[in-house]
Amino acid sequence: MDPCKVKELRAFVKMCKQDLSVLHTEEMCFLREWVESMGGKVPPATHKAKSEENIKEEEMDSPKTEENIKTDQPSSEESDLEIDNEGVIEPDTDSPQEMGDENVEITEEMMDQVNEKKGAG
Repeated sequence: MDPCKVKELRAFVKMCKQDLSVLHTEEMCFLREWVESMGGKVPPATHKAKSEENIKEEEMDSPKTEENIKTDQPSSEESDLEIDNEGVIEPDTDSPQEMGDENVEITEEMMDQVNEKKGAG
């Protein structure tokens, strides 16, 4: 299994442990059903769990002040995941090479020269 996916799954499980309301969103319905089909039990939603419609209605009813907007932003732009660059090829830092004229018409003489060089190679 891809180690990156395992890290993401661990982060998701940690998030679910901190806030069970995540499991009660419409998006996670499939996960709740799977856990229950395996014999597990998902605790009932707490007052923190809100449907997406309720959240949208609350956002429309209460306009946000600048303070509320600032607190809603994540505290750090950086991700908790570390990227493994092993096996990644570094980009080419050389300056672009000079190319030939794309409007030149190829003559038979040029083709003969090309064929000679191919044969020599």
